[in-house]
Amino acid sequence: MDSKIALFFLTIAYLLLNLGCGDKNTGKLGGDHIVPYVPIGNAAITIGGGGEAPWVNGSRYFTHSNTGNPLGYRGHGVVIYTSNGDNFTCFDATCTACSSLTSHFTQANLEGLIAICPVCETEYELYTGQPAKTEQKIYPLRPYSVSKSNNRLIITN
Repeated sequence: MDSKIALFFLTIAYLLLNLGCGDKNTGKLGGDHIVPYVPIGNAAITIGGGGEAPWVNGSRYFTHSNTGNPLGYRGHGVVIYTSNGDNFTCFDATCTACSSLTSHFTQANLEGLIAICPVCETEYELYTGQPAKTEQKIYPLRPYSVSKSNNRLIITN
């Protein structure tokens, strides 16, 4: 009987230790997103006349909204991708693989559907924001909602 009680308490202790250290077992991922929340409100970006996007199957980097307000974490900007000029995805340009969060993409680091960090060379797919070609556990890029209204893109969070 005493051995069953001891086994019971050992099992409980083992489970508490392993369940309480979930972040350790999942690597770098766990809890909130690594890039802090930055309120954007309803930031508008003009994309061209006649409601047509000036690019298709590509991405663009923006640092400020039409009102001059900086976009993204620490003003690093945002990256917007479209495959057809009607549907868009938008992500913060801050690299989530660089622990200091000081590295970010610019237009020079965008290659169609891929953004490449200029510091650590981590590649991100701009359709989903997920890191590509890596075995490491890395947070995806922080997403923002984006919608098209005539010749403007409205970014919100």
